[in-house]
Amino acid sequence: RPQDQIEWDRCAIELETFTCAEIRFLVDEAARLALRDKRDIGTGDLLRAAGEHPAAQTAEAIEELRANGEQRDGSET
Repeated sequence: RPQDQIEWDRCAIELETFTCAEIRFLVDEAARLALRDKRDIGTGDLLRAAGEHPAAQTAEAIEELRANGEQRDGSET
């Protein structure tokens, strides 16, 4: 997919709570946005898609899942 310069570090921070499947969906949505405007995919397209389609899990829910996993197996991450 044609892409402009993408700020991957920023995307990693902004999309931290998204699953791999959700990120793939966001990339598809970003491609649609860029194609509609006849331009390459940019950071803004990815972040706009994320804003329009939030992650299924919140950061708080993910932390709770991690804490429960640590309690169950006795390990820490």
